[in-house]
Amino acid sequence: MKLEELYQHVHEEERLQKSPAAHIEFLTTMQYLTQYLHGHERILDLGAATGAYALPLAEAGYEVCAMDLMPHHLNRLKQQKKKQMKLTLHQGNAMDLSRFSDDSFDIILCMGPLYHLKEEEQRICLDEMHRVVKDGGIIFCAFLSNLAVFTTEALYPNSSFLNSSQYDPTTFKVINDPFVSTYVQKAEHLFQSMGFTLLKTFSQDGLAEVLAERINALTKPQYEEWLRFHLAICEQREQLAHSNHLISILQSHKTRQRLQDTTRLRLQRLSMQDHVQMYEMAKDPDVARMCGWKPHASLEETKQILSNFLINDHTWGIYQKTDNTLYGLISLDADQHRPRNGYRMLGYWIGKPYWGKGIVVEAAKEVLRYAFEDLHCTMISVYHFPFNTQSKRVIEKLGFQYEGTLHDAYEYHDGTYFDEVCYYLKQKPS
Repeated sequence: MKLEELYQHVHEEERLQKSPAAHIEFLTTMQYLTQYLHGHERILDLGAATGAYALPLAEAGYEVCAMDLMPHHLNRLKQQKKKQMKLTLHQGNAMDLSRFSDDSFDIILCMGPLYHLKEEEQRICLDEMHRVVKDGGIIFCAFLSNLAVFTTEALYPNSSFLNSSQYDPTTFKVINDPFVSTYVQKAEHLFQSMGFTLLKTFSQDGLAEVLAERINALTKPQYEEWLRFHLAICEQREQLAHSNHLISILQSHKTRQRLQDTTRLRLQRLSMQDHVQMYEMAKDPDVARMCGWKPHASLEETKQILSNFLINDHTWGIYQKTDNTLYGLISLDADQHRPRNGYRMLGYWIGKPYWGKGIVVEAAKEVLRYAFEDLHCTMISVYHFPFNTQSKRVIEKLGFQYEGTLHDAYEYHDGTYFDEVCYYLKQKPS
């Protein structure tokens, strides 16, 4: 079923309000959200639907940008918007937040988009959120628990789920397109791999979906006590997997990772969308030999390697400033020979079509300025293989000083060893 078709039949406006059991998800989320609200935050609500969260937040005086893929959701939200609300509506996909500038929001609510995105697409969405949230900003990221979804589907009255093709009989992974469920530990690892700090994960609804009939039959005092019980245990690890809907609260720490533009270049954090351009360069045997790794064999291999680069706040793509062509990568890594504060190692590579055009020198001057002025580094080191004379010329143009050669220091992918020619720099180049 297509997503658009699904949400023509799902009444989002009623989902969190239709019964006491359904309302637990909303009450729990608001209980946590209010801990991060101080009266001035600008909020982005992704997958806002008909405004379950956007409307009360805007009513409370917060500036809210509500974004949803479905036009009919936004039409209903528009009908409920009051004149005094600082609420703007945007139709669009959570994987493309290009309409918003960097560092635009204090808080982002991602209360549904990840339900419908595969992991590669989730990474794109998370990368976009990382870009538009402020340094130190908070993201509420909702996801579905596979274990809870399996239980719920199996125990629905008159369900034909068990012994069907709707799940993998070996892993019990639910196959429920267009929904995507996952496991708590896997989701948390994904969030952390994208550079976020994981503050906590909590269960939004607990057992409310599978026990809805019984919860709805509780008296008001009983229901209030059940809610109090749920709030007391909703962060416990043994409870998380049994909740259909979960939220990880994430915090962004950017450490001024965006550098200043140079004459021709923009140095910025990589995106999963760069994998095609990166693969076209990294599959070249000449590029691979100069860098010391095996040529990339497939787009899938490049995606996996690129996802590792996204973890590092001090790895940047080198882009053409006017058309966003990716030339290569540049980084400040820990110096393996001087593993202490204040010492970094400069690394870089670019595609073969861009060799000999001064691109690395131009990019490296800005990275070195950042290293000494903003990170207050004591020393930057850099290495090249003896046969890489082009890299040697770059290093010398940047003002690095030769300090020696480490023989048989680098193990190549085929088991052979290369020398490393070593240089250092103690002040930014002029």
